[in-house]
Amino acid sequence: MRSSQVKAIFVALAVLSLLYAAVQLLSGDEQSEGGDDIAGAVHGGLELIRVVGPEPSDSLRLEDRDGTWTVNGYPADTAAIRRLAEGLESARVGRLVARSASNHARLGVLEDSARLVEIGPAGSPDVVFLLGGAGADGRYVRFPPSDDVFSVPAASVRLLLRPLEEWRNRIVASVDTAAVGRISVSRGDQEGLVVLERDTADPAGAWSLDGTTADSAVVAGLLQESATLEATGFPSDSVAFAVDFSSPAATLEMYDSDEPGAAPALSLLFLTSPDARDFLVRRADDPLAYRISAAQAERLLPTRSMLEGRE
Repeated sequence: MRSSQVKAIFVALAVLSLLYAAVQLLSGDEQSEGGDDIAGAVHGGLELIRVVGPEPSDSLRLEDRDGTWTVNGYPADTAAIRRLAEGLESARVGRLVARSASNHARLGVLEDSARLVEIGPAGSPDVVFLLGGAGADGRYVRFPPSDDVFSVPAASVRLLLRPLEEWRNRIVASVDTAAVGRISVSRGDQEGLVVLERDTADPAGAWSLDGTTADSAVVAGLLQESATLEATGFPSDSVAFAVDFSSPAATLEMYDSDEPGAAPALSLLFLTSPDARDFLVRRADDPLAYRISAAQAERLLPTRSMLEGRE
């Protein structure tokens, strides 16, 4: 092979290499260092995540306060926090989508229309990025002040789009029903206090009402519902501030001690909701109000006739 032919081959290879590099750059296959920054920010554990806007109702503050997670000051769903952390750890692989600010509106990463996410200490976060729209290979993110836009796997940041209500812990209360020996129910629509007592001498632990055996299915429904009472939702702030639990429509108290003057293991206060066909409930020792369905309230607050098997 002549030297001129060898030279031509090397020139052709050099041209092909340059063309390949240009195609890779234009197609956006460059990896995102920002994507690695997201994963790195949660690698050592989470303490604070802020999501701001674009609407005031979209803003979230997820914070670990001495081992207890809160969202905007309310108890948070720790399982959802754990899933979020796992997702963000997988956000390390990114692809360069655009370099010019002229693409920001199309990709949804303008500062006035995208969610601003901060991960890390307040005032000095470990990473800050704008979460924009979705594309074929994930969601778009931008790390200001850079104009570069990258994509990250949609599943890794999906939970950052959840509304406040879906972050809140829905567990109203829980009680060890196996230890409960006495239950009292008070309802405004019937006279007198309904008191249920467990027969400790009975191997089956039968429950009695005024000395007669109570309907076992009704009692079982009450115990099952109260073991871990989960809300269907939450009242709006305006409703929560307006209602008055000092005069409840009904109360439920469960005791795990027969000592005179012993405090109840669980005490719940109920109100009918002023804006929906459900009930509001809160623990006597906690001001936070929750929504539960009418069916849940019926299981928790059986009438005397239900417990006697007449209804």
